[in-house]
Amino acid sequence: MVKKYFHIILVGLPLFCLAQNPPTNDSTKTNAVGQLYKNLIQAKNDSIRMRSLDRLGFYYERINSDSATKYYRQAIDLARQKGDVLAESRILASYSGLMEHVGKFAEAFEILFKSLAIAEENHSAYDIARGNRRISGIYFELQNYPKAIAYLLVALTIDEASHLPDKVAIDHYALADAYEKADQLDSARFHIDQALPKEKLLAEVDVYSPLAVNAPPPANPMKRRSIPDGKS
Repeated sequence: MVKKYFHIILVGLPLFCLAQNPPTNDSTKTNAVGQLYKNLIQAKNDSIRMRSLDRLGFYYERINSDSATKYYRQAIDLARQKGDVLAESRILASYSGLMEHVGKFAEAFEILFKSLAIAEENHSAYDIARGNRRISGIYFELQNYPKAIAYLLVALTIDEASHLPDKVAIDHYALADAYEKADQLDSARFHIDQALPKEKLLAEVDVYSPLAVNAPPPANPMKRRSIPDGKS
């Protein structure tokens, strides 16, 4: 009975989030991608080009994997040419989502660990948390819930210290789901209790959107702050 309760809550929460965001119609999507192409053509600097390429990759992720790959790789190449290591880290993290979507989990892991290494070398807590959260997502897909939980706990610690309530909400919800799958219901109850008051934040955030590129993370988040262990 208790497990059934958690199942209802964990299923209902994402449905609640979806209900807050009306579905986008085809004409809106067409206008949006048209604007992305326009931004790419008219880009006045490489940051805008990288952002547009990354968003185009994300747009095509569920539609045409070849097109998504093309745009992600162009964005990564441009970031490397310009020596923008944090942009490279963020785009790699986005690109990993495509690999996960097409079932290439080994490639997704490889890309994510490259992204995470760059973020750690440059002490970008925002991107370290994002990398851990995405690695956790792949382990969740593979039903390795202990690993998923370990990486999520790292992300949660960093997001709390960085004062990012939307990311903290995502972390708590994902932890509740993973603990429920691992049949650790007390821990699931704790994290779902933390997530439920933040329903509005969950409704406004797409955990897989390339947010870290579309909008810059908080200025200098946790610069050179020590990062907790538990990434392996």
